[in-house]
Amino acid sequence: LLALQEATLWRTGASVNSATTVLADQLQLLLAGLAAQGVPYDIVAVNTLTDIALPKTEGVLRFTDRDALLIRADLRPPELHLSDVHSNTFDAVYSLGGLQVPSGWISAMVHTGNRHFRLATTHLQGPVDDDPTAIAVQTAQATQLIHELRNSTVPVVLAGDFNSDAILGTS
Repeated sequence: LLALQEATLWRTGASVNSATTVLADQLQLLLAGLAAQGVPYDIVAVNTLTDIALPKTEGVLRFTDRDALLIRADLRPPELHLSDVHSNTFDAVYSLGGLQVPSGWISAMVHTGNRHFRLATTHLQGPVDDDPTAIAVQTAQATQLIHELRNSTVPVVLAGDFNSDAILGTS
């Protein structure tokens, strides 16, 4: 399994709705690169988060931020099986100058042999200099994720970009 955060998609077009000409797709570039190395992966889930369009000289430039969960294409039942796959967004959303910047998580039940566990991957809001609301949003997101996973009857494996600060709180 492979968890990705910030797998961005850049597109252009005459308007937001017609901005479908792909300039760069990090997810597809990674999948193609892995396949070229003889290690193909399949997409399990994609969580589309921020999706904004910026005006340019002619038309718009559209930026889409995504998180993704991938599985090696050669791993299949009974060796490995996924079920109960969900993509979610957090209730707490960071606001950057009025622009809403959502974060989320993807979860799945992983079955391998006679073992089972819940895998969750997330990308929490990161700290922003001179803006304590970013940490408040990050804390709320982490709290929500823990709350969502609290009743799991199997072990939980949590992976992701937690945007933790090893220096925070030290003197």
